[in-house]
Amino acid sequence: MIHSFKHDNYLIEALKNGNEEAYKYLYANKYKDIVHYINGLTRDYDKAEDIVQEVIFRLWKNRSEIEITSSIKSYLYKAAYYSFINEYKKDKRKESLSEKNQKTAVLELIESDEEYTQQKLRYIAQIIEQLPPKRKEIFIMCKTEGLTYEEIASHLEISVKTVETQMGKALYQIRSKIRETNINKAVQIIFLLHWPFLK
Repeated sequence: MIHSFKHDNYLIEALKNGNEEAYKYLYANKYKDIVHYINGLTRDYDKAEDIVQEVIFRLWKNRSEIEITSSIKSYLYKAAYYSFINEYKKDKRKESLSEKNQKTAVLELIESDEEYTQQKLRYIAQIIEQLPPKRKEIFIMCKTEGLTYEEIASHLEISVKTVETQMGKALYQIRSKIRETNINKAVQIIFLLHWPFLK
């Protein structure tokens, strides 16, 4: 049964049905990666853990009502990100982002309207579309579908090293394209904050 939880549809259905093994699987296989992501924003591991624990608990508590149309990993990344933003807005003074320009850019994101963010995300999506086909496929499998490098390598029948190389080139190409423009620095931050669940 645990093996079946690797398939999102089965995992989501099991969660909705109150399957505690599915809940344990979620913690065992998704928790650490999302904490790592949130810790990159807060630079406070305890706070990152608190945020992610609350997100997963809230998912479990409201399991009968949840509607997940993306991957479960994408859903959790989004939920954790928005929880982080809410915490940041509650007490800006206690938050510690990695760099001063990141703090400024996040403030811009918080204070700007949704259309602004969506416009920049569409711009980033266009850059991703310009990646070489195989590189784009690997990037999407990793960042949108939430697959590990090992899973991608197995699926595409290539080495893990090849996946690592292609991901490195993809990220370099995307960031280079963003830097080439004269648009606001916040676009780079939008990419860094949203890449785990770009669709």
